[in-house]
Amino acid sequence: MKTIEQILPGILLSGMLGDTPSKVAAELGYKGRTTVGRIMKGTAGQSATEEFCRRIAEKFGLTSGELFELDRYLDLGRRFANMLLNEHTDFSKMLIHVIDNDYSDLNLTVDGLSELKTLRHDNREIFMGMLSFAFFRQPGVNLNNLTELLKGALPDRPLGCAACATYPTSPVALGHFPPRLKEIALGAMIIKNFCYDYLDAMRYAHMIPLRDLSGRTYWSDGESDRVVLLNLVMVNNDRNAYYEFYNVSRSNGRIENVAQLFFLDSGLAGVYLKDSRLTAWARYTAAENRIELRWLNEEEPPSVMERLYPVNSRNLAVLDKSISDERLSACIYAAYGIQAVVNYKVVDVKVSRKDIELHTTGGGCVHVSRDSRSFLSCVGPDMEVMIYRDKADGLLYAEWPALGERVAIEEFADGI
Repeated sequence: MKTIEQILPGILLSGMLGDTPSKVAAELGYKGRTTVGRIMKGTAGQSATEEFCRRIAEKFGLTSGELFELDRYLDLGRRFANMLLNEHTDFSKMLIHVIDNDYSDLNLTVDGLSELKTLRHDNREIFMGMLSFAFFRQPGVNLNNLTELLKGALPDRPLGCAACATYPTSPVALGHFPPRLKEIALGAMIIKNFCYDYLDAMRYAHMIPLRDLSGRTYWSDGESDRVVLLNLVMVNNDRNAYYEFYNVSRSNGRIENVAQLFFLDSGLAGVYLKDSRLTAWARYTAAENRIELRWLNEEEPPSVMERLYPVNSRNLAVLDKSISDERLSACIYAAYGIQAVVNYKVVDVKVSRKDIELHTTGGGCVHVSRDSRSFLSCVGPDMEVMIYRDKADGLLYAEWPALGERVAIEEFADGI
């Protein structure tokens, strides 16, 4: 393992903290070049090195542990760029291939490909930082080049496109970073959202419950017969959460599941509309039973979200009592045009690095290779999965609701 004395020269030469080691030293308050010269030669001694690191932490907010992480970003970024680049290579295209989890056109050795896939699966933060650093090693590029590249190549990734609109100007806690390092950190955050997007948001982007939206809450526009029921759904052993959005008629009790609402710890909120299968994105603030949504990219707010105000649930006690959890589940099935199948409830899920097993109440078991579909690499044993029949084609599917992805049973290695 490297020591702090061994990594400091490379970090100072990388330009992450400043244009030159001398300019970094000046930023840290050193008046001459003696100390930084000794740091670069590895002869500064323990006391001087510790003081140098203390000043880095004070000035840039980087602890010694984070300096070691930065050193790994730099090392992997160089290796990644060198693996892919030659005089005939378009690095931008290579970057898109890797973000899209498509390695078929990359000129990598077997060991290099294995290393890249393992890093993506096992250490995502390092993976993102590596890709960002590798991109910004290219001459003449900036953050705007990265966002335009990603939005143009991957326009169907709404979470990524939303990150392009919000992260560069958001008040994230990076103000103390040097400009070059801040650019790479923001690039890594944006790349993350394109790499995993909505299908992995439940496990990676951290969908969170709001303090004032626990259990069931009711909302109204104050004019129509409609009230809105938001029902909190906790998933992944209660580590993440989202809200099912129902329209409820006060007069006849009719219920319709129309949307799914989720709040990310990044400050973004999404409204997934069941009829159009589209997601509208916004930045949100929440305080004192009030949620404010500021829609991104000049989007019009979904009609289901217009002019809603909280309603005291005690005023709807009779209506609430008539709405069972089973009835809400049936509404969700109806919204997707699917039908529950007797004896096909999944009771156990086993996940290995290569395969997924689904065990059902009917005693059946199916296997699927995790390499067969890209989203399956995100599936964990604690994630909800259901088997149903799609009324449109009559086929049985296994779906992971939190990911919004499904696989036809016939695609599995074994049938049920």
